[in-house]
Amino acid sequence: MKNIMRIIIYALVIITLLSPLASAFAPTQDSTAMGEHWAASSLRKAQNDGLVDGYEGYVLPDESISTIHALTILCKVFNATEKAQVPLSMVLEDEKDNDYLARAIHFGLISEPSQDMDSFRDSDSIEDIDNIRDLDSIQEIDTHIQFYAIDLYRPISRQDAFALIAKAFSLIETDPDYSALERFEDYHEISPENTKAIASLTVLDLLNGNDEKLCPQDEISLAAFLTVIYRIVGRFTPASNLYGNVSYSAVVNGSARLFGVDFNRTVWFDCNAADLVFNNVTAERIIIRSHNLKSLSITNSSHIKQLTLVNQNGDVRVIPNNSAVVDCLVIGAGNGKVSVQGIRNIEICGSSREVSISGNVKTLLVSGSDNKITISQGAQVDSIVLLDDAIGSRLIIDGNIGELLIKSQDSEVSGMGFAETIRYTQETMLDIFASNVIDATDYGLENAIVNVEIPDTLPVGEALLASASLVDAQPGIEYALVWYLDDVPMLEQAFMTDDALPAFSHLFEYSYGMDEIAEIKVEISYTTVQGEMQQISDSNSVILENYDTAYWLSIDAKSVLEKVTLGYLGDYTLEWALENDLSDYEKTVWVNAKGYKSNSEYLLWINLAYQRVNIFMRNDENIWELIRSCIVGTGAPGRGTPPGVWTTSYKQLHGWTTATYTVKPVVRFRGSIGYAFHSRLYYPNTTEIRDPSIGYPISLGCVRMYDEDIWFIYDNIPDGTTVVVH
Repeated sequence: MKNIMRIIIYALVIITLLSPLASAFAPTQDSTAMGEHWAASSLRKAQNDGLVDGYEGYVLPDESISTIHALTILCKVFNATEKAQVPLSMVLEDEKDNDYLARAIHFGLISEPSQDMDSFRDSDSIEDIDNIRDLDSIQEIDTHIQFYAIDLYRPISRQDAFALIAKAFSLIETDPDYSALERFEDYHEISPENTKAIASLTVLDLLNGNDEKLCPQDEISLAAFLTVIYRIVGRFTPASNLYGNVSYSAVVNGSARLFGVDFNRTVWFDCNAADLVFNNVTAERIIIRSHNLKSLSITNSSHIKQLTLVNQNGDVRVIPNNSAVVDCLVIGAGNGKVSVQGIRNIEICGSSREVSISGNVKTLLVSGSDNKITISQGAQVDSIVLLDDAIGSRLIIDGNIGELLIKSQDSEVSGMGFAETIRYTQETMLDIFASNVIDATDYGLENAIVNVEIPDTLPVGEALLASASLVDAQPGIEYALVWYLDDVPMLEQAFMTDDALPAFSHLFEYSYGMDEIAEIKVEISYTTVQGEMQQISDSNSVILENYDTAYWLSIDAKSVLEKVTLGYLGDYTLEWALENDLSDYEKTVWVNAKGYKSNSEYLLWINLAYQRVNIFMRNDENIWELIRSCIVGTGAPGRGTPPGVWTTSYKQLHGWTTATYTVKPVVRFRGSIGYAFHSRLYYPNTTEIRDPSIGYPISLGCVRMYDEDIWFIYDNIPDGTTVVVH
């Protein structure tokens, strides 16, 4: 979060220094030649409907669009003209873009920053940036970050664009079918704040993936953005053009007095709709996005299956009369009081709304936060559900309700009415008469304990059997269980409370050098109906008995003895030596299989084939254990280092110096004959390398070594140590 905030501050400075992007799309494609483009129809409609501005007849359909351009198009779709004051932290330098930003804020497409965020952005203090986590409004700040000036001119992602479209067209369902997203292989890449909106569009079949992928994090082109819009709306039309059977979806401009109109598709009334009269009108879905809805009349056998109110100002009465029917009323974002009577199903998805309900209601579903909802005296509501998102709901019941389910936090229920049954899954303030008050909280694993049972020691060759027990878990619940072996998941399975937990068995593949201890862990997880992810676990360790080292070395002795041959195998380059060698295990097997002894705790093997000195040390099991391997240069052809078994004889700190070179230190082997381990050749009595050659047969018979390797032998290997040359 801290790094994001720094980027925002720096980007705001950069944006103020750069010339603003033009509101019109840059010219690269002639609109007259657009017929071959895959989205030609949508592009032409958008130009004709005034949603995009070309530049001298040119548009750029395949270029990514920015957030401010997406907001501009959506404001044009609904003729959003009223403006909010743009906070200083959001002001754009381009006057036209800033004008549409003000419209988008008033229209509710984006939110103004919190006071804490505004004051934060005015600060130059790094301490303020570091302390951003201390703000109470951290969640709100996270929500707003994507819409600040740092992003408004950047290309908008596909998922953010889809979420804006769903919000503008009021297509976000109160409780959508999230499983619809599984049609896209990459649905898990959708951010949590966009999931509900994109699920709603997917249910309506308005989104197409590419090879079954939605690519939510990719940038969206102008053509793709407009195509989604025109999948939703067929025409833009004044209200005067509506009559008879309307078979297309439409955005309607202005107030309307409609009589005998039959809408077969969704119809939107734009921001200019102030007075609406529906007289003998039938419709699948009507969405009103008015800036200031002054009056709404639904009369004379009208039948509207779903009516949505969004973004209106002023008090509104929704009271169908004279046999008019509204099957479902959806109250979205907006201001002012909404009075409802005679509607059987009501959904409130807007926040901070004041709603008064009269008459008989079958279902009331609330997902918006901080709403004040009054059930008037004499009203009867069969079922009310406050969903998880309905945080801070205030429900005043002066009438009667059948069942109330409260899933939201910080809710209050009061009034002089009566409730038959109240169920709550979050702590709720209740001040109302009720026959039954039921704590339906899903406690899940809150007080549960899981224990792992395994043996302390596992005899070699036997299978491990681990079991687990669960205590004090909520009954009748399905949990997920995972068994881990050394933090690697090995078994995943679901089980029901009171059933035996799935056991875990494992037969280890024993090998040389295998770990002596294995950790076994069981993890049980569960997501409550409140959305809380719970997890408990327990672990235990088992000591693994293994065969002794001699057993493992004897198994592979034959094959290793056949592999190790006498004589150089390489191409006389250091590169070959670096890339070719026996494994540490093969070296250990070979030395122990040969049965070599030594008068010290060390043994050295000069391997002529791979040009290595392998240094071994005797362990507690009387086994030679490899501790160091060094690249060397042995005797050149005709002067080879003699094969055999020798011993170190004595050491010379100052080494040998001739007229042409110095080598030091020197550790002799093979008695007093001049065979020894020593450094590479230096110029006489200097530290300047005269001949760096190493990694292949190059010497007069001695073993050339890197300085750190010869000094290790000089400092650690005592006289009388066995030296095997093979």
